Amino acid sequence: MYRLASPFEGEHMAWNFVSEDKAKCVMFHYVIKGKVFKGVYRVKLQGLLKDADYMEVNSKKIYSGESLMYVGLPFGEQEDYSSDMLILEKI
Repeated sequence: MYRLASPFEGEHMAWNFVSEDKAKCVMFHYVIKGKVFKGVYRVKLQGLLKDADYMEVNSKKIYSGESLMYVGLPFGEQEDYSSDMLILEKI
């Protein structure tokens, strides 16, 4: 488990869980006060293989492990107390 954003340091909190073989990842993102934050918020994942590609299972979008860890996933403006769960699988 990796804490990506602390609820004590901002308006977002996020965690990701990675399987031992680094083939699957589940990421949870929560917005505490969405109206305070304007713009795009990026969550940088941890524990993935930087040379692997991952597919987000709902959208079927493909990301490199390197971009997920160093650029992050973008989240736009959201309502207070909204949440996201993303499942990524190595392809």
